[in-house]
Amino acid sequence: MKLNKTLFVGALVAVLGAGAIGIGTTLAAQEGQAQEGMISGLVSAIAEKFNLSSDEVQAVFDEYHEVRQEEMQVKKDEIRAQHEAKFEERLAQAVEDGELTQAQVDAIIEKMAEMRGYMEEFKDLTPETRKDAMQTHVEELRAWAEEQNIPMQFLRVGPPPQNGQHSGQGEMKPHGNNRPGFNTQEEAL
Repeated sequence: MKLNKTLFVGALVAVLGAGAIGIGTTLAAQEGQAQEGMISGLVSAIAEKFNLSSDEVQAVFDEYHEVRQEEMQVKKDEIRAQHEAKFEERLAQAVEDGELTQAQVDAIIEKMAEMRGYMEEFKDLTPETRKDAMQTHVEELRAWAEEQNIPMQFLRVGPPPQNGQHSGQGEMKPHGNNRPGFNTQEEAL
């Protein structure tokens, strides 16, 4: 009987935890403490209702949260890989069409990898500081592209779309030059 009760509580915690954690991921950072209090309260309520230790219930919540985070990271990595593969296909087509050299494509790919590192650094900045830092990097990218004789339309500016969403800035789409997948310089910035 105790095993059935434990399994039931585990299932209940998973279902309730999914909702609580899902809600938590959509809240703003300043609401994080309130969310923790809500989850802590839920953990206590479940533990009390089913006569379990709060530590056991919290362990189930923590395990579930960790698994979800890992799943989300795998999905994010898959999406990024798909976007990068499409981007590289478009660059290869530009080489084939004589619009870029292979050396330019190699330089673009290297520069995009460098920019991903900057994007990771920007995560922890305040919105205003992030905006200023990004503007600085965009200006540096423009200067670099000019030095390399690479039209800005072949560069992605901004983070890749997240969770299937399009950022609207720097996304690859048909425009202007009748080349699918590339923005004009004005749109990219």
